Amino acid sequence: MKSMLVAGCLLLSPVAFADAELRYRIEGSCPTQFDVVQVSGSQVRIDMRATETNMTALFDGSEDLVTYLMHDQHRYQQIEVDEDALDYTTDVANSTGTYIDKQMQKMQGMLQQQCAQAPKGRAGGVCANMPDMKQMMQMLPAAAPPKVELRVTDRQATVAGVACSVAERWENGVRAQEECHADPATLAIAEPDRRGLVRGIKVMQRYGDSFKGMTSRFKAADAPPAGANPAQSLIMSQVCYAPDGSQRGSATLVVGTPAVPATRFEIPAGYQRFNMQEGLQQ
Repeated sequence: MKSMLVAGCLLLSPVAFADAELRYRIEGSCPTQFDVVQVSGSQVRIDMRATETNMTALFDGSEDLVTYLMHDQHRYQQIEVDEDALDYTTDVANSTGTYIDKQMQKMQGMLQQQCAQAPKGRAGGVCANMPDMKQMMQMLPAAAPPKVELRVTDRQATVAGVACSVAERWENGVRAQEECHADPATLAIAEPDRRGLVRGIKVMQRYGDSFKGMTSRFKAADAPPAGANPAQSLIMSQVCYAPDGSQRGSATLVVGTPAVPATRFEIPAGYQRFNMQEGLQQ
């Protein structure tokens, strides 16, 4: 009798055990932060296309492991993301950043010394306009992404039954997007999937932040948004604008609860582990 009641509850409550899938419905041209997100409890898969590279991030919350799949190369890279591992990565990045600072100071000192020893009038113009090494590194084309500013507004909206706050994304002083940010913990999906998604977003954001001690040397810091923390939020909808201010596209998040095959959270057959040394030589 007891087993029959349990079976009946399972049949009557399929949503409680369903997986979750998030994908954008896009109209026109409007790039999104990801293509598809699939969740099954502590397992999270994020498919995305960054700079024309087809990639997937797999987060295994039970093992504190992130796996990056590089589909074009049929390669994968695995990274431990428990607290100890993240603290270690942060320490290494900070140490590397300090080393870079010292090397730049040495180079700046050498240039100043050479200018001081140069005959008067021969290098005066060059020395008077001597560039700052740190500013030069931040101006390198390969290390100069758009200057991004997120301006929070007082507007609210509801997308897929979820309340979100509207913010404007400005790039190099031009409005590029209007985004509606929501707390992923408010999504109408099964509780285990909601917990897995929220933790996956936080851990992967924490992993990205662990490199700031190094990457900050190569780019100017973006202006922090006031009154919101969109880093760990979910963009429920967005409108994309052209440089002339006209709307060029839009995207709306669609949330579903289909069953996700376990193979979606596995490394595909034939993929080889990414070799860091090999990558540096390319």
